Amino acid sequence: MGSHARLVSLYEQRGESDKATEHCQAIGRMKPWKSDQKPEPLYRVHPDYPRHAARMGREGWVKMSFVIDEEGFVKDIEVKTTSDKGRVFSDVAIDALSQWRYAPQFEGGKPVDSSPRLVQLDFKMGH
Repeated sequence: MGSHARLVSLYEQRGESDKATEHCQAIGRMKPWKSDQKPEPLYRVHPDYPRHAARMGREGWVKMSFVIDEEGFVKDIEVKTTSDKGRVFSDVAIDALSQWRYAPQFEGGKPVDSSPRLVQLDFKMGH
């Protein structure tokens, strides 16, 4: 799984998402180390700081729930709470989270959708 995981990250960084997808799918077909393995992160993208918010010196955060499917892709993204009243931070947070890739969860040796997970992305100036 380790070499596939490294390749997912390398292909995504080079903008070759189709090749990264092939490796995510290969990980889902592999026999896991443990028959009941939890999802493992393979590739994460940091959200772009919204220019308008940066010019105004605005900081914030977005808390979202999501599911990792049996191929390691993020789906069912839902904003749970956010510090901003508009969608300034929410839109870029959703865009970033949708690009994350995982080794899927396994139950009984087979890949399955994960239960909903929570993540908070923070937007801080100068960090």
